[in-house]
Amino acid sequence: MIDVIEKMAKQIEDRLNDHIRRLAAVAAPPDFDSVYSAYRAAFADVEDQREGMRGIFEGLCQCDLERFQLLLVMHADLRLDAVYRFSLDDAVSAYGDESCRASLARLLRAWAYEFGDLSSHDPLHFLYSNPVLQRPLVHIGDEAFFWPLCGLYAHTLPAMLELLISKEYRDRYLAIRSRYLEDCVEALCRKVFPEGKIYRGSRFRLAPDTEPVYENDILVLIDSTAIIIECKAHLVDPPARRGGELRLVDTLEDLVVGASQQAHRFTEFLNANPRRHVFETKAGHTNNVNASRILRFIPISVTYENLGFVSANLKQSVEAGLIQSGQPLVPSIRYTDLEVIFETLDSQAERIHYLARRAEIERTMEYRGDEMDLFTLYADTGFNVGEWESRGHFLNLGLKSK
Repeated sequence: MIDVIEKMAKQIEDRLNDHIRRLAAVAAPPDFDSVYSAYRAAFADVEDQREGMRGIFEGLCQCDLERFQLLLVMHADLRLDAVYRFSLDDAVSAYGDESCRASLARLLRAWAYEFGDLSSHDPLHFLYSNPVLQRPLVHIGDEAFFWPLCGLYAHTLPAMLELLISKEYRDRYLAIRSRYLEDCVEALCRKVFPEGKIYRGSRFRLAPDTEPVYENDILVLIDSTAIIIECKAHLVDPPARRGGELRLVDTLEDLVVGASQQAHRFTEFLNANPRRHVFETKAGHTNNVNASRILRFIPISVTYENLGFVSANLKQSVEAGLIQSGQPLVPSIRYTDLEVIFETLDSQAERIHYLARRAEIERTMEYRGDEMDLFTLYADTGFNVGEWESRGHFLNLGLKSK
């Protein structure tokens, strides 16, 4: 189905490019008759009304050729419904199996709104909990669909696919999602820290023969540095996305505070017990960790979800009362952002430096921006920002990454 969506988006893109190429011919001619002839040649279905259009050119457009050309562009826009429309036959052809027609029809209708479906929704909520992310199609007939956001299909696909998961499989999906995030983070760390030792799923007690038993998701040891990673794959629901206070508090408690507490707990344990450890794991193997040489601890949490400016500056969440003050907060970084950061920086030393300084910057600076904005600041300055860091200055980094 992902291949089908990609093919359909490509077909629409080709139709749109053809439409634009036709309009390009209308922009070049130097006078009314040439422009009108070019428009008729580009769109053969237009009725020949040269003298009537000449009257519009001389009256409404006041003989301004550019205004007349823009008028024709607006008229050509009446064809955009055909550009962004596709049929069930198109989808079946892209899928390549006629026997799946009925199933494809059900699937496309699940991803489509009928006219009027959103009439009871509050438009103020659309910015942060946009219902179109899950259902970007408009059903305009028995076997026809309108898809004006086809260029954003990579952005809408995750929500579209999650919509298809029935409630009975929801818990299983979340468990697999969590395990998959840990798999991805482990694989990424092995790739970008080739000289490091990577340990996953270490289970530990704060004191021998005591309960409870805690678990660390990923530990990376490189020389005297320990990167302690907690992975949080839980979903952020629409009320939390649009700032519903209680739901956002619950979300931050889970994705940010819980992960911070777990990472700090393991950090304090290793710092207080600088020796060799043999940690059991759920997978059945043991992790032999030498903590005797660790001098620097860098705890972070990694999530699937993008909370934008909220997760990139946790101090503001504390000041807003969304997170209880006094919590040991660690940087919360979306996995895809972490991937970009690690693959952009050239060396293990730079990657360690970014994470270490990233945690310090969050504690010492006042700023507004998301993770990619911060990373762009790092690319510019290496986080060597002088008095900006501790003198109470406020940096607006919003959209710096663009």
